[in-house]
Amino acid sequence: MRREGSSPLTMEANRTGCTAAEYSAATIVWVSGVQCSLAAIALFGNLLVILSVWRCARLRTITNYFVVSLACADLLVALNVPFYDAFYFVSQLACQRKLCLLRYWFANYSSACSAFSLLGVAVDRYVSVVHGISYHRLMRYRLAVGYIVFVWIFFLLHSLLPCVGLGDNGDYPRGALLVVCDLSYVYSPAYVLVTAGMFAAGTAATLVLYLFVFREAWKQMRAVTSNSDAHHRVRQEARTACTMALVLAVCILGYVPYFVIVGLPFLVEKMRAKLAVEVKPYVICLYFGKAALNPVIYGWKAKDFRAAFREILCTRKANAARQQA
Repeated sequence: MRREGSSPLTMEANRTGCTAAEYSAATIVWVSGVQCSLAAIALFGNLLVILSVWRCARLRTITNYFVVSLACADLLVALNVPFYDAFYFVSQLACQRKLCLLRYWFANYSSACSAFSLLGVAVDRYVSVVHGISYHRLMRYRLAVGYIVFVWIFFLLHSLLPCVGLGDNGDYPRGALLVVCDLSYVYSPAYVLVTAGMFAAGTAATLVLYLFVFREAWKQMRAVTSNSDAHHRVRQEARTACTMALVLAVCILGYVPYFVIVGLPFLVEKMRAKLAVEVKPYVICLYFGKAALNPVIYGWKAKDFRAAFREILCTRKANAARQQA
């Protein structure tokens, strides 16, 4: 049942003949509650990661430059959640073409930067373990920063293409009887295919690099004595690689269901509105969840990050206690 009203959004929808799909009460309350909770955790956790690297000199490594880039992407995801969830509460927002494009610009931009920041970590770990002697010659801070800047600028331009009429669905929101602000409505199949292909290529390359890293680390640990400095170094490199591989696994668990649910409407046209309204809001919780979990993984698996988190949080508690005294 469509809600009636005289708001500017409703008047605009009536003028353009746009009928927006309504979300259920369960989706509005439960899904938005979970997503906003995850966003709060992601906001706090990723700010803590960025602050830790900024304040602690021992954390300013090339690997952690990529980690900060990943944290910034996850921060963008968290900041987008209130705007993203507004479409659950005000269904007529789906009739606003520019707002719907902006909703998915945030999602696409942050996802791409996140995936290719992880690729940067994988390359760094690969060079460190497989070409350890040449690491400082091959992996320089300037090169890492250059790669990060390139990724953020390239995907900024790519994600903005639909906003300037390249890769969007020109008929939206007039091309459907029941309109939902969803990728399958607002983007063209070709743009979605190209974007998904870049994600798949980046993720596949990251997985292959980690396979090489773990195979080489295993060979090196078997070749050196257990009490040598070389054995300790290889174990340390493998431990760092394990932490980042766990982050990659969490990201894949968040991305794969999301891309499946995004791709299905292009294959099964009749299911498009049903998937977008009844299924996707729940699947998107996994996507937002990975942004919240990454800082937890650093605190759990990375000793230096754990110490930095404790130092920052305890300092703030001590300062607060001093002010109250």
